[in-house]
Amino acid sequence: MPTISTQLQDQDIMKELGIMNLPAEMRDQILVKFTENLLMQVGLKVFGALSEDDQEEFEKLKDLNNPGVLNDFFQAKIPNYEELVQRQVKKSLTDFKKLVKDLS
Repeated sequence: MPTISTQLQDQDIMKELGIMNLPAEMRDQILVKFTENLLMQVGLKVFGALSEDDQEEFEKLKDLNNPGVLNDFFQAKIPNYEELVQRQVKKSLTDFKKLVKDLS
């Protein structure tokens, strides 16, 4: 079950994407697609910012299935990690807003 903070984040994303007035099922589908796309894009950016040795270390750490360990690893290895993630979130929001607008 989502936490209140997750629900608030979902609400913020739906408002940002301009999909609040869509039927709930459609909003949920868009939100899932947005989240999947965002995670993939952030993952690609972060992985690309790692050195070859760090990429190998990441491959070992990801098998632990511990997001906290991975987050700590990225913050230690990528000096501008938070900024990189925030830029990608903004880019993904912009791209999805355009897509939603084009479909309307």
